[in-house]
Amino acid sequence: MEKINQSLNQLNTFSQTKEKPTYQCERCQDTGLVIIDGIGKICPCQKKVVLAQKKQASNMTPKLAEKTFENFSMHYYPAYAFSERYGKTYQQLAETALLSCKNFVSDVKADRYREGLILEGDIGSGKTHLAAAIANELLDAGRTVLFLVVPEFLDEIRSSYQEASDGSEGALMQKAKNVPILILDDLGAHTYTNWTQSKIFTLLNHRLNYNLPTVITTNLSVEEIGEALGERTASRLVELGKFYPLQVEQDIRLTKSLEK
Repeated sequence: MEKINQSLNQLNTFSQTKEKPTYQCERCQDTGLVIIDGIGKICPCQKKVVLAQKKQASNMTPKLAEKTFENFSMHYYPAYAFSERYGKTYQQLAETALLSCKNFVSDVKADRYREGLILEGDIGSGKTHLAAAIANELLDAGRTVLFLVVPEFLDEIRSSYQEASDGSEGALMQKAKNVPILILDDLGAHTYTNWTQSKIFTLLNHRLNYNLPTVITTNLSVEEIGEALGERTASRLVELGKFYPLQVEQDIRLTKSLEK
């Protein structure tokens, strides 16, 4: 009997020390479902899962994910510097661009139709920061956003055609056409062939026709875009949204490196 009792004590000790399973969500035990009043419902943790999936699919890099409206510093846009071209100070231009980006986010969150916007300025003028801040705000609100760097995007489209056996448009092109919010970064002074001109026109024309908001950053003026991408594309851009210029005295990245 004593041996039996020892065995039972050992079993009890083992069961007490046995490691319990751990879950990321204790509420649903990672099933995604909870029972409330006898009815199965989606666990709130699934919202976080969906949000994480949208962020992963957005093409946002860790560096871009750091950009917010709050850390967009007006320090680099002096009030004493005046733009003869636009008739405003650098600070006024930056304030207008920032406000427009915030209004864009507010309209999208409220499901109000909103035309796109084009952030124009030299390299290092803060265009990509604002575009990324838009993306981060909307992603946090659960919206679907796709962030594409134009030169890389065109290379991927070209590769997808080479891999496609039926000659149909690549999946990335289709996604860019139809994603609720598209951000095209660095529509710049690159060498555009007839093929790339056609693809950009097709993309912008589709989004314009279906009232799909598009945010674009570029270092080209409307006239320069006409020369680089053709008058048809320049015309679509004017219809797609308003241009918001940004001007700085020198590349913000260089300025930051000198401040360290």
